[in-house]
Amino acid sequence: MRVADSEHQGQVAVIFDLDKTITRNDTYLAFLIYMLRLHPRRLLRCAFLPVAVLLHKVRLRDNSWLKQVFLRAIAGGLPREVIEQCSSRFLEQVLANDIRPTALRAIACHRDARHRLVLATASFDFYSEELGRQLGFDAIICPRSDWDAEHRLTGKIQGKNCYGANKLARLREYFGEQRGQLHLIGYSDHHTDAFFLQWVDQAVAVNPTPKLQKIARQQGFAIEDWENEKDKTGQR
Repeated sequence: MRVADSEHQGQVAVIFDLDKTITRNDTYLAFLIYMLRLHPRRLLRCAFLPVAVLLHKVRLRDNSWLKQVFLRAIAGGLPREVIEQCSSRFLEQVLANDIRPTALRAIACHRDARHRLVLATASFDFYSEELGRQLGFDAIICPRSDWDAEHRLTGKIQGKNCYGANKLARLREYFGEQRGQLHLIGYSDHHTDAFFLQWVDQAVAVNPTPKLQKIARQQGFAIEDWENEKDKTGQR
């Protein structure tokens, strides 16, 4: 691992994607599966989901729509305290088994250099915010969940998603006028993050998808392999 560096000491902000960059797996999918295991009767609410995936694949519906459909089917209507309890137990598993040791070292190196750490993820706030805090991030930018008057999860996204072009829009909004005073470094595995990777000053494609690998080579991004780790226990 070679951590991206910069001469702009004290004026550096580092943006990390979460799923398959810091973690080995997609945490949102893992969370939904975890919820179904705890609430198996909700499988009956999932009959439409294969059709929803097909509509997304043929580009008749976008990622935000698909994400909300899945959340509404699997966890919609559950009280806030249930979601919080499930999220807490889910996070214990993620932190114990799914965090890349190389990602932890990269985060630690940037933190030691006093760089501002920003987690920008498409995973919902009810678990990604706490995960980001436990990993030492200064800010977490993510989709915000929506709750009804009785504090039950609606399955909707409150405000903007944090995926693709929307992730870049959220980052622009977060940094605002500070952007010109900062040297930005970005890490991601996925081609949908090419929007923000082209916007930062230093981009690192981590275990990139084939599409991102092609973009990285064309744009001159650094490419790093965080997949081939010696162990899966977090040992260094």
